[in-house]
This record gives sequence, structure tokens and C-alpha cells, in this order.
Amino acid sequence: MQTLVNFIIATALFHCSYSASKITDFTVTTCDKTTGLTGQFSIEPNPIEIPGNITISYSDVSLNTELEAPMKLVYKFEKKEIVWISFPCVKGFLGSCTIDDFCSFLTKYYLGSCPIQPAKTGSQTFSWPISFHDIDLLNGDYRFTLQVYSDSTEVICKEFTWSIE
Repeated sequence: MQTLVNFIIATALFHCSYSASKITDFTVTTCDKTTGLTGQFSIEPNPIEIPGNITISYSDVSLNTELEAPMKLVYKFEKKEIVWISFPCVKGFLGSCTIDDFCSFLTKYYLGSCPIQPAKTGSQTFSWPISFHDIDLLNGDYRFTLQVYSDSTEVICKEFTWSIE
């Protein structure tokens, strides 16, 4: 379960780190009424300077339901113009994508296997550098929404928002 939490956070940060300037107002919220994954998350510093270091902490994270096949991962990467505009899926993982067989994905990349049993983690803090990438996002507001479906039922929904200056 801890690997799943790390994967969710890393996927969101991968999408928001495509900037050479500053990430501000970074927030993580639970969207809708899903209670599949609960806990406390914090990201420091805020604002995040690029290049720079980021520290992520989480505590009392609970997976409150069993995740079983078929599992689907849906994530949407958007920029706010007048309305939210979605980036297309590129190479099957960058942008707004759907992984229909998330269990096979987990197994393929040695992240675990299905089913994933309900569990609770203690506290964990990890840090890593964020460096400049070849793609610059324009200044503005961004949103990354990640949803996990287990047997066609949405069980996890997390929304990450930030601004780039």
C-alpha cells in the first residue's frame, strides 16, 4: 500500500515539475466523496523553486477498501484558461491518460500486485531534487486529478492543484 501512495504522489509531482520557475499554492485534496485513501499529506517548501528540493510527508494514511482486479487508473492533467483544458495522453503516461489494466501495470513495474489489501501506514518523509526539464509550462493554474477504480467502482480520487509563476 505504501508503494501505491508513493506512486500517486510521484505521478502528480512528475506532471507539475515541468517548469523552470516556481510552483506555488500546491494542494492535495480528496475529490468527491471517495474514502478509499485517507490521511495527512504535506509538501514543502511552498512555493517550490525549480530547480530545487522538495520534501513530502504523509502520516496516518489508510487504504480503507480492498483494491481488486479489474483495476483502472485514470488521471487528467489540465490547465485553466477560461475553462479547464485537458492535455492529451502522450506515450501512454504523460498528460491525461487511462491505464485500463492497472494490476498488470503494477506487476510489470514491480510496484506490487492485485489485490491490494486494506492497510495503514505510519509516517514517512522523503525528499528529492526537482530539476529543469526540456518542456516549460506556461504561467497559470494547473490541476491533476487521479482516480482509481476497483471493479468499476471509484475508490480513490485525489486532486492536486498548483500555480506556476
